[in-house]
Amino acid sequence: MRNGHKPPHKICEVFRVAADILDGSGGHNRFPSTRKKGRRLCAQSQPYSLLRHICNGLLLNHDPKNTWVLVMSGYSIYLDDAGHPEDKPYLVVGGFIAREDRWTAFEKPWQEILRVRKIDSPFHASEFFHERKHDSKLEHIVADLVRTITNYIEAAFSVVIDLNAYKDFNRVLRLEEVLGTPYALVTRGIHEDVEKWQEIVGPRSPLLYFVESGTLHRGDMMDCLKDRDRINPPIPVPKSHVACQAADLYAYSVYQTAMQQGRPFMSFKYFMQKLQHPRERWDAKIFRPELEDYLSRPNTKFKDIPLKVMIPPRAGTEGMTFNFEGNRKKARQGTVGLPKKKRKI
Repeated sequence: MRNGHKPPHKICEVFRVAADILDGSGGHNRFPSTRKKGRRLCAQSQPYSLLRHICNGLLLNHDPKNTWVLVMSGYSIYLDDAGHPEDKPYLVVGGFIAREDRWTAFEKPWQEILRVRKIDSPFHASEFFHERKHDSKLEHIVADLVRTITNYIEAAFSVVIDLNAYKDFNRVLRLEEVLGTPYALVTRGIHEDVEKWQEIVGPRSPLLYFVESGTLHRGDMMDCLKDRDRINPPIPVPKSHVACQAADLYAYSVYQTAMQQGRPFMSFKYFMQKLQHPRERWDAKIFRPELEDYLSRPNTKFKDIPLKVMIPPRAGTEGMTFNFEGNRKKARQGTVGLPKKKRKI
């Protein structure tokens, strides 16, 4: 591959991993390769290339004059988070799905609106709203940002979790060990809603997931999806990617709406006007009632137990080792909401 700019960090490793997936050596693969053994990859001759799809999602430059990575019809969903599991009441994961050629076309209009409106790049929603909270043109600027995004994306998704409720349950049950951290739960919720959405609008495949790389508990989320649910986890990308900046605005909008007890935040009102449920917008919540309903049913499979059982309590299970079927060597430990002295229970 020839790129006019400095390659992203660890790009060689990305190619190696992508090539492993194409060859079927990278574990479970939703997109089996049709390439015959001994033949070299040729981007121009393939109707769809997973390697090209991954690279198009990772590279920060899509200018065809400076790259040999071509645009294809694969779909990608980019996700970002808002809130924090340690000191905030809610955690949100949100983002958008579109064809990769639409994401490529989105890049220049997004950079242009940031330039015209004198917004720092890369865009960070929390910093933007803090710095512009007294700007008389704030609503007009937000409307421009939302309009630019909705002109290119196909649908929006978000899941918000009540962290206080999660911590209350995690203190008495092995919730984190069995189901994962809050970040893992909401990301799994996104996967489920995307599947439901595709039942309504029709399949959107091949589909790849990308997630902003600088997120707490991202490793646990990836372990849960890969080792527990046996699905490919999202591919991390930097915030400098414009699609992640768009996802950041949506996640922040949903988070502020939750902070206002469901009263739509300024930017979320514009998203609601532009995107209609259920064809274009899926927003879900995991609050105390949803957690109570789920945890009241047998929903956990343990080795050598034929039926699903309830998530076990912490009391009486001290010293027991919990791990996922896909990685029996890695012991699961609870941390979220637990006192530090009890984190190794």
